[in-house]
Amino acid sequence: TQSTWDPNGGHWLVTMRKAATQQEKSRLDRLWEQLVVALIGEEFEDPDVVGIVVQVRIKEDVLSVWLANKAPKFRVGEKLKQILHLGPSTVIEYKNNKTSLKDHSGLRNTQAYLIHPDKPGTH
Repeated sequence: TQSTWDPNGGHWLVTMRKAATQQEKSRLDRLWEQLVVALIGEEFEDPDVVGIVVQVRIKEDVLSVWLANKAPKFRVGEKLKQILHLGPSTVIEYKNNKTSLKDHSGLRNTQAYLIHPDKPGTH
């Protein structure tokens, strides 16, 4: 089977530990809803954002934003943090598709980034 992924693309990941309380459980639902509305409303402002995924796993839950190519990845990562109201100290991860195809995983061997919003006038 040949993958239809753009080999130059990739995805941002927001990983959350498994919720213990009902309030924490509703957080995943709220963040997923914010992500869906942002994608539909084109809040990422980039045509290279091609999809979003939620993964409910045994030990952790993962939200991801998929990109068609790697050119806008930091701009999209910054926008992702804004949309989900993640603090400036929140670390998010990125994985390119070439590495995912090589190690057969979208979650292992990711690169962690601490993205701070650009200062006004630097765009």
